[in-house]
Amino acid sequence: MAISQTAVTDFFVQEGQRISKDINQKHKAKVSPFLSIIPKGFWEDEIGESPQTFNWRRAGTTAEAVEWADIDMDPNATIPYTDDTSVASGGACIPPADEAEFHQDVRNYNLQHKAIWGPRTCVNNIRSKFAMMKQMEATVKALADHSRYEWVLRNRDEYKRISNNKVVATVDGISFDGELSGTFGNRVVSLSKAGYDADLTKYSRLTNDITDYLYEYMNHQGAQDGALGVSGGGAVYGLITSGRTARALYKEDPDVREDFRNVPGANEQLLKAMGVKYTYNGWTHLINDHVARYNLAADTTGSSITATLDGAAGTVTFSAAVTGIAKGSEIIIVDADGTDTLVELYVTSTATANTVFNVVKSDGSATVVGDSETTEGWIVWKYVPEFLYDSGLANPDWLTATFEDSYVFHQNAMTCLVPKPISSVGQAKFDPVDYSGEFRWTNYLEATDNPDGTIGRFRGILSSGSRPDNPEFAVTIRHLSCAGKLNDLQNCDGTASA
Repeated sequence: MAISQTAVTDFFVQEGQRISKDINQKHKAKVSPFLSIIPKGFWEDEIGESPQTFNWRRAGTTAEAVEWADIDMDPNATIPYTDDTSVASGGACIPPADEAEFHQDVRNYNLQHKAIWGPRTCVNNIRSKFAMMKQMEATVKALADHSRYEWVLRNRDEYKRISNNKVVATVDGISFDGELSGTFGNRVVSLSKAGYDADLTKYSRLTNDITDYLYEYMNHQGAQDGALGVSGGGAVYGLITSGRTARALYKEDPDVREDFRNVPGANEQLLKAMGVKYTYNGWTHLINDHVARYNLAADTTGSSITATLDGAAGTVTFSAAVTGIAKGSEIIIVDADGTDTLVELYVTSTATANTVFNVVKSDGSATVVGDSETTEGWIVWKYVPEFLYDSGLANPDWLTATFEDSYVFHQNAMTCLVPKPISSVGQAKFDPVDYSGEFRWTNYLEATDNPDGTIGRFRGILSSGSRPDNPEFAVTIRHLSCAGKLNDLQNCDGTASA
């Protein structure tokens, strides 16, 4: 919805009957690891619009490694260090040799930005309000809280975007999409065409078997350097997850529960509140109160509701309404040519209620004109917002959503870069802007809309670029959320409820 530049909003509460001057205020941005542990730095100016970063891979060999050979003191001896066994080695002085080569990964990144406006306020609307100073302080706190929440979502979504591995937990194991298949930068979790399935019994919650597998994967990638810590000589990696999933990993395995009972002092860990940070099984559980949650919808045949991607318009049109597709949802469709190629899309907004959705490619780039035919099938991960957009109230559907994302966190995976303010360039002078989202009051003089400077509003600017340093260390795991069961309730006498 476009923001009116002229309308004045009287959002302050006016005293009618006597009410208390104490203002009770709710906040969004609780403590989050996406605020505290994502590495941060300053964006470097004068390096172009889309600079590149690169890292060196491990040294490799151009061919299969040669065998070790005995040192033969005969100067005329030959050593088969190539397929041609007649090549003279020079005896004891020239051993068989491997040919080493080097590879680099080069990746682009760029700045993005957005602004947040507060409502336009007239000084005379404030004059008659009770406790106007406290109400104004409350507006500043609410905007600051919203700014922090925006940074939580920004860093969370960017970490997912740069994750070189997207994992879906199923009852048959986990399937990687990313580093192991050679792709980079996907925004969404991919399923193969054969993996399209709306049957929720095919999916799994996050288990210790999965984290064990991922722990071995991280070691195999050489991620020990930069791990969050060391325990018993082994690396401890970060697992950003919800309180309910961390608690389930920690206490719902019956074998683990038995170990806790028998180890002195360990049973106290079971008494900790849900949401307390745990270090367990090679992982530090970093509790994320703002976990991304989803519901699932799928049509694998296209026979009931078809999906059409219009690359020129950047839209996906469903032949019938598909409800619940909010901004942040992820649409995966089979390419229009009938192959198993997947088109992965990110929903940016709704163009027509529940049928037409504006989308970009999974890496944030624009759709291509060639993708413009009716598709074979589709799957939608429906993003469930944590708060309702039109009221700021908590969304009850978020608590019961079917899926959620957890993240293998590594501090060398990405860096959040925020530009510095620029106040002057030569003779040109500029108002310095704080790009961290700090709000400041503005009242622009306008001949017709604000001639006396009595109307103003708060405005905050947020800007950052996400530098993908080692995205192979980042893993996004989509798994069942497993909300608490409420069907095992008991009567007051302790018997099972009917």
